[in-house]
This record gives sequence, C-alpha cells and structure tokens, in this order.
Amino acid sequence: QAGGDDVNFSAALHWLETSQKAVGEVSAPADVATGLQSTSEALRIFWLLDSSVADKQAALETLRSDLADLNTEQLSRVLLALAEAKQPFEAEKTALLTRQGADGGFGHFPGYDSTPLDTSYALLALRAAGEDALVASGALQFLSSAQLPDGGFSVYNDQPSVMVTALAVKAMKAYLYTHNISGV
Repeated sequence: QAGGDDVNFSAALHWLETSQKAVGEVSAPADVATGLQSTSEALRIFWLLDSSVADKQAALETLRSDLADLNTEQLSRVLLALAEAKQPFEAEKTALLTRQGADGGFGHFPGYDSTPLDTSYALLALRAAGEDALVASGALQFLSSAQLPDGGFSVYNDQPSVMVTALAVKAMKAYLYTHNISGV
C-alpha cells in the first residue's frame, strides 16, 4: 500500500490492540457488536496484520469460555477462530454439528428451525476446519430452498437481508464447482 494507507492500517491496528481487555476480549463501549463478535473479528485482523502486541491466545480463550450458552453464530465464530489458529476444536465442532436439522440447515440452538444465517455461519466454520464433507450437501440444499424469489436470503423468512445474503453467497461460493448450486 502507499504511505498513507500504511499509516491508516497501523493506526487501526493500534486502536484494536489497545481495545483488548486484560481477559482477552476486544471491545469498546460504543460497540453495537457483542464482545464475542468484536473479539472474533479483531482476532482475524490480528492474524492478518501479524500483530505482535495483541494477546491472541487470551482472545481465543475468551471466545471459548462458555460453549453451552453460545448460539450457532457465536459457536461458528469460535470454531473459525480456532481453525485459523490451528488450535484443537473437537468440542466446538461436535457442539456445532448438533445444530444441524433434518432439513440440512442449522438452527440457532439444537432443535431450533434452520435459518440461512445460522446455516451460512456453520458452513463457513466447518469448511475452515476441514470438517464440512458430511454436512455440506444438506446445508447447501437448505440454503437453496430458503432463497427468496428476489434472490436474497432473510433472517425471518419474509424480508431480504443484505448481510444474510452476502453471508450465504460467501458460504456457497466454495462449493460452486463441487455441488449443483448454479441455480441459486
């Protein structure tokens, strides 16, 4: 990047690093994201920009502190972070797999109805962990059936959501040439 961009990246990274609490969480008082969301996103930036200041291990431990209470998005974020860090993730993977329904999609918690949001997060995390082979076909079939007539995906089955649509497209992209999803 040109000189000005380097300064911006450095300043942004420094801000994230100084936003990390002693327990590992990365958050700021004005955040609209949960601590888990902001910590998982910051951790990805710490790895991407090779932060030598951030305590990445503390951030990982914060993310995996209470698996039982995590919804599918949160659990997927933890699994994704662990896979990227090349850390063991068997408990997180096993917990996430319990959320796959008979329709192939994933719900917010075990036994909940499947949603495009939860299915997309789960598929992204399981793919990053190399554990998607047994669930991908069902998850992709669910996403295909959940697509709205206008091409989007929704949170509540009626209003398309740009964020959920982008996440679903990102999750499906890796399977474009290995599964029959060209119509989606």
